Amino acid sequence: AVAAFALPASVAPSRPCTAHHGGRGPLDPALGGGAPFGVTPSPLARLVSSSLPALLPLGLALGSCRRHCGRSLPRTRAKARVDPPLRHGRTVLGAVEGPTVTDAAATMAGPLAARVVHEVPLDWCRPGTEEAPGPAIDWSASCQGSPSTPPYFAYHSLAELFPKTPSLAERFNGSAAFRRQLREAAREDLFVPIPRLSDEQNAALKDLASSMQSNLLEGLADGRRGLREMAHITALFEEHGIELTGRAFVGRLLSLTGGRCSGDWMDIVGSTNQRRHGWHQDSARGGYTVMLGFPPSDHFVGEGVFSHAARISHLLRVDRGVPIVVDWAISEDAVFRPVYAHGQEVIVYNDAATVHSAPDFHDRESVWRLM
Repeated sequence: AVAAFALPASVAPSRPCTAHHGGRGPLDPALGGGAPFGVTPSPLARLVSSSLPALLPLGLALGSCRRHCGRSLPRTRAKARVDPPLRHGRTVLGAVEGPTVTDAAATMAGPLAARVVHEVPLDWCRPGTEEAPGPAIDWSASCQGSPSTPPYFAYHSLAELFPKTPSLAERFNGSAAFRRQLREAAREDLFVPIPRLSDEQNAALKDLASSMQSNLLEGLADGRRGLREMAHITALFEEHGIELTGRAFVGRLLSLTGGRCSGDWMDIVGSTNQRRHGWHQDSARGGYTVMLGFPPSDHFVGEGVFSHAARISHLLRVDRGVPIVVDWAISEDAVFRPVYAHGQEVIVYNDAATVHSAPDFHDRESVWRLM
């Protein structure tokens, strides 16, 4: 993932398959993508079905997902722009506050400890010695966290992440209209039309009923990559009296990755027909994945918003390709189902220490995934 920052600004890093996150969009069966788990495409997404079979072989600005389903996702591009720098790993994230360790980890520690650690089959473990598998994951210390090593799982609240703008959390949890406007603003900021498609087909790709994938980073004049401006989100916040820029908003969320980030962003729309899990790792890297949940109703408390996860005993081998889709079952007593609530709008997990899946039953408007 870190190596993506060495690419030219016009080239985005490879991205994992929407299908394994329960998303809808160009990977749907109706569009020739072969998405599993009974995913149903949105009506507007069907508009592109006649064009994509001819375009996909050409690879027109499409992100990689060939290992999962032989199809690809639309990729966006952005023009270079100079931003005030702040070094965060090899990425310039701008003027954002760094991640902090709070009682959010303790909030999750109890329910997480009640789930068993799944023992990884020996032939899936990262190579070690002839007598023993590779590195084991130390879960005894990982739930506590420290300033230098975040916990492998944690909840975070919008109020905690943005203490100077308490109205953000209140508005987010109490207004379906605001949440919808936030998703629309992000798509306006991040979507770049595919020239070979019609206006109607591009509108289908950007429509809220379909999952969308893009990148929060763009090329800077010095060759590095920095956060996009996110002007539409800034305008939305100003309209609602929230003193926060869109760039600072996404930058704060992205900072929870711990610095090893690709800038990958997805707005994932789920299907209630999922019914079973599809366990995988997106990258097997040591970095953290961040999810911001968009619940189905105001003041919602419950499961079905965030991805489900399971702790694993050992690091997985990567010689079978990335993303890693496992072919072994996860026992029910190992499955952790995070609960969305006011004060638990965000989850963070270590991708290498877990496997995750779209929930077997969705109860959400969508979920943002940042890496």
